[in-house]
Amino acid sequence: MLQGEAAVDTPWWHLSNQQASQQKLDAQGDDSRKVAIVAGLERKLDIMHERSEATEAICREALAKAEEAQKGRAASLDELRLGLQAVTSRAGEIAAGLEVVAGCIGHMEDRLTKAKADTISEHVAINQKLKELNTRIDNVLSPQCHGKSDLVRQLHDLDAQMFRLQDTLNQRLPSGFCR
Repeated sequence: MLQGEAAVDTPWWHLSNQQASQQKLDAQGDDSRKVAIVAGLERKLDIMHERSEATEAICREALAKAEEAQKGRAASLDELRLGLQAVTSRAGEIAAGLEVVAGCIGHMEDRLTKAKADTISEHVAINQKLKELNTRIDNVLSPQCHGKSDLVRQLHDLDAQMFRLQDTLNQRLPSGFCR
């Protein structure tokens, strides 16, 4: 039977009851489908919520680890910074010490240059004095000498002068300079 035929064969009051029942069944089916869809959505939402909470927990844990590692790196960097500051300070102290040493060496070079010049001029003067003394000795020992007493007196004077020259050399020259 076709629906159009049923409408003709069936009385109007029965048709409306049947339609109402069908509408109720359709509505109940729609409701149960809606309930099933809502239940499915709720399950999916619960699963998504659990996943998001798990992901959030993993992210919190990773963030805590990263913060701890950052603190460790920051502490290491602070220690490194302090070490570098100490090394820089010490390098400055060493540089200042080296400048002082360089100044002392320069001063010593100047003093040694002056001492060398003084020694050379004293050496020239002593050689000149020795030449004069040698000439005097030659004059004393020459056959024109006037007697032994003059000779002894002149030799004694020469000996005293030589002694003074030796003392002067010993005082002016550092020990072991002429050795």
